[in-house]
Amino acid sequence: MYTCSADSLKLIQERIAEQSLNRVIVSSCTPRTHEPIFRDTIREAGLNPYLFEMANIRDQDSWVHANWPDRATKKARELTRMAVARSR
Repeated sequence: MYTCSADSLKLIQERIAEQSLNRVIVSSCTPRTHEPIFRDTIREAGLNPYLFEMANIRDQDSWVHANWPDRATKKARELTRMAVARSR
């Protein structure tokens, strides 16, 4: 399942409501094309769309380190950790 699919976006909105989230961090594709989709999704869920951070683990990690999955996983965790830090 892709994070930007309609089902995933609906699930994000449901989790925002169920868990009373005040921030959203997504680790997936490039923000260049997908960030507006996620901002609209969290806006529709009632959150400020600028309380959203995105880690680009596709372009900056999985494609670059395709032959080294252990390194890719470590870097994905770091990119996500940095997105969480930016959200604070």
